[in-house]
Formats: sequence, C-alpha cells, structure tokens
Amino acid sequence: MALIKTAAFKNVLAKTGCQLLANFSLAGVRRLAATLAAIQWLCKSSVRRTAENNLALCFPHLTMQERKCLAFYSLQENAKTLLELPWIWSRPFNSHKQLIRSVTGEALLKTALKDERGLLLLLPHCGNWEIVNHYLVDHTPLTAMYKPAKLPAIEDLMQGARNQAGTILVPANTAGVKALLKRLKAGGVTVILPDQVPPPASGEFPVFFGVPVYTAVLAAKLIKQTGCQCLTIMGKRITDGFEIVISKTDPRLFSEDLTEALIGINASIEQCVSETIIQYQWTYKRFKYQPNVLH
Repeated sequence: MALIKTAAFKNVLAKTGCQLLANFSLAGVRRLAATLAAIQWLCKSSVRRTAENNLALCFPHLTMQERKCLAFYSLQENAKTLLELPWIWSRPFNSHKQLIRSVTGEALLKTALKDERGLLLLLPHCGNWEIVNHYLVDHTPLTAMYKPAKLPAIEDLMQGARNQAGTILVPANTAGVKALLKRLKAGGVTVILPDQVPPPASGEFPVFFGVPVYTAVLAAKLIKQTGCQCLTIMGKRITDGFEIVISKTDPRLFSEDLTEALIGINASIEQCVSETIIQYQWTYKRFKYQPNVLH
C-alpha cells in the first residue's frame, strides 16, 4: 500500500497508462471514459460531489433531478477529456488533425490575424482544449501560458507534443506574463485559460452564472496594457471528433474599469459553456474561494 502512494509508482503507472491509451481509437478512448465515469458516479466520488455542488450553485432554477442528469453526463465528458489529453499527447502530432470535423467562426480568426494588433485567445476548460492547439498551429505561431504537470511522465508527454507543434510555452509566473506582453505588443498570438483559480491577491470576484467566483485579472490587464484583440476558442466534442468554435468576446472585456472587464471575461466563458453545458469542467473547484473567505 505504501508503494502505491509513492510518486515514483504513480509516475510509472501514468507512463504505462499513456502507452496503452495510444493503441486505442478515439471511440475506444471514449468508451473507456464512460466506464470510468460510471465508476465515479456509483462510488459517489469527490468529482461527482464537486460537479453536483457547482451545478447547484449555477443552476438553482433547475430541479434536483435535472441537475443530477447534468452532473452524470458532465462526469462522462470530464472523463473523456481526462483520457483524450494523454491519448493525443502519446500519438504522432499530425495524426489528430483529421479529427477536427468542422470549424465555426473561422472568419473571425482570419480577420484578427490580418490585424497588426496582437490577439489574445481565451481557451476555457470546455470540451478538449488540446485539440485547439492542433488547429491553431496551421494558422499562426503561438505563445501559451501553462502550469507543469505534477507527474514527470505526463509533463514529458505534454511538452513533447506541444514542442512538435512549435508552440512556445511560458510558465505561469512573472516571467511568463512578461513573455505574453512582449508577444502581444509585437502583434503575436497568445493563449491563456481564463477560468483557473488564481493565487491570492491575483483576482477579484465578478459573478459567473450569478455566483461570485475568484477570477484572474491577467487577461483583462493584458488587453489594457497592449490594446490587443480578443476571441474565445474551444474544442467542442462531437460524435466522431471535434468542432472548433471561435467566438467574439463580451464587449465589457475591453472596459477600462477592471471590475467591468472581469465581468466581461466570465460572460465570455458563459457563452462558451452555453455551447455545451455538460462539456464544461464542472469537476473543477472553481468556487472554493468566496469573498472574505480566502484561505
């Protein structure tokens, strides 16, 4: 039992699991994910409880049965993302582009890329965010902020896959922020995930689906300091692959007032979620902080 809890064992297990996943088809990965989600549901796991709690906060107007239904399917979608990411990282980079079956809003991206201003792409935790990288690299060089994976095996896979694409990865710290600013001021394209819970003193509490949520100020400050453009993008899961969905952001995002800009960020994320509620990462503890209760 002690061995199972060691980091070394977890790393070997993760590496072996990723190697096995690489032999599956996308349909096979998704069937395996459905099995995993069923186990999580029946065991009343912590991810099930988190999803149910988050959905209760954001959709109080729904009946308990309706929210349980959303939670059940959101666990399936969360498990699909959990297994699809290492599956994508474990296989040749170009092998996944054919899985992008359609693109909505591509004209918005092409127009933005012709503009001399930089472009900030907001990529919420909705659908499969890794497939978005496979789409974007055919259109533009990218600089993206990321947090290293906890397990070296996963980190190596992720880094290797993104390096194949030529994506420049910068850390989620002061140096990374400076790199994003430099890229945007030079007219380049950057990608950030706007719905991660930021460290203390790095966010404010605008509402998300009517609930105060601790929101990072980074995107709003990047826009204010560079005058860049901004769009949202997501990889929506469909039956036999993915649909890339590109949308305009809420206009409040460009406000000089920081609080108003943060309202615009969360409204933009809500717009993405409305595309497919169950594919949002409701298993993430996004509401763990509330005003005056940061700990």
